[in-house]
Amino acid sequence: MARLPGFITLLVLFSLPVMSQTVIHVNQVAYDSRAPKMAVVASDGPLPAALPFTLVKADGSAAYEGRLCKGEQVQDWFPGKYYYRADFSAFRAAGVFRVAVTVKGATHVSPAFEIGEDALALTAVPAILHFYKGQRANTPEEEDADKQV
Repeated sequence: MARLPGFITLLVLFSLPVMSQTVIHVNQVAYDSRAPKMAVVASDGPLPAALPFTLVKADGSAAYEGRLCKGEQVQDWFPGKYYYRADFSAFRAAGVFRVAVTVKGATHVSPAFEIGEDALALTAVPAILHFYKGQRANTPEEEDADKQV
């Protein structure tokens, strides 16, 4: 029983790095090549000033490098969290990419996303039209019920 407090202390100390995390938020639908393109890096603590980030191709090679903007906090929503913009608007090549940032020796990678000419519209508009088509009233029962509206 005397070992229990020491075990709990060790468990907490080894769990702290797992509980703190860095997450990269991207537009997973698509980015238009000529439009502004940004990701948001969320961290449980402040990151070094102007930390580098990399736009990584599907094959793992670097396509673009930039630096994170100054961090900001939203205390009313997420106390203790820091948010940094990774602006890669200058990058215009088409393809599938990920954003990567290395913090304290650990590399964090975003979900994959596409950049392309009108990629956002080409991806989103058909999905929206498909949704609305499925939502419309087109059975006799639905059309009869809509006569009252």
